[in-house]
Amino acid sequence: MCGRYSSYYTWREIWEFSGGLQLILPAEDPQPAYNLAPTQSGWVLVAEGEGRAHATQMRWGLIPAWARDAKIAYSTINARVETA
Repeated sequence: MCGRYSSYYTWREIWEFSGGLQLILPAEDPQPAYNLAPTQSGWVLVAEGEGRAHATQMRWGLIPAWARDAKIAYSTINARVETA
């Protein structure tokens, strides 16, 4: 999993990249963030059905389905797929 990422597009630019999806977006553009790390929140698009999506903030990281709480996310930052 990538350790960090950046987010600096306006909602208009995101809509243009989306290929004409019907997007439900906040009124104000997101603040640029150039060093988002695991456990921090960032904006994502969530599919709502065919041709529609809405923007919401989600926490960046991996929390396995078997985890009892979110503390495990700190140790899964560098998780990799096992290969035989």
